[in-house]
Amino acid sequence: MRERQANWPYRLLALGIALGLWWTTAAEKREPQSEKTLDASVTYNLPKGLVPLSRVSQVRLSVRGSKREIRRLRPFDIDVEVSLPTARAGPITVNLGEENVILPNDNLQVVAIEPKVLSLRLDTEVERTLPVFVEITGEPAAGAVLRSYRASPATAQVAGPASALATVRRLQTDRVSLDGHAFTFEKEVAVLAPDPLVRVLSPASVTVRVELDQPQAPR
Repeated sequence: MRERQANWPYRLLALGIALGLWWTTAAEKREPQSEKTLDASVTYNLPKGLVPLSRVSQVRLSVRGSKREIRRLRPFDIDVEVSLPTARAGPITVNLGEENVILPNDNLQVVAIEPKVLSLRLDTEVERTLPVFVEITGEPAAGAVLRSYRASPATAQVAGPASALATVRRLQTDRVSLDGHAFTFEKEVAVLAPDPLVRVLSPASVTVRVELDQPQAPR
């Protein structure tokens, strides 16, 4: 009996919390409803080995909820996920529905999506190891003469759609300027992706050694 009496404060506290949550939820449901139209980013979950050549990065959503929820809703609170567990290279269409939209809570509802159908073109992802070409610009200082230059390492690995890499024979670095240099020097420069759909895997940068010869004094 004493143990039951001792538990009464905790039971009352739990009941109070439950009533508070119920009252809050009920109050939110009684609030006037409102709608907001906003752009949401699209995330693609594709099978390994496939990459999209073209994709829709954003869709427009109309979302309904209480005025308070709608007022504080922001585009970064929403994500639209497109999952393709099985697919192959080529064109593909994806129908979007409410199940693709991830909202911050269950009190919100998607009432419209535009566009409802996404058209994608997929390609096989490949990796290539290609030679690195260094672009030299400018003129050495104090009459110095360019003797040679080289990148270390001399190759880099990239990944991207097979169609985008089919005609790529070499990779290019950021420009290395000779302006202001009179002696041999080294500089670390980035390896540039040959296409927006291509990623530079390794290395992201190379060390360029530029060897300069000093002008010979007149005899």
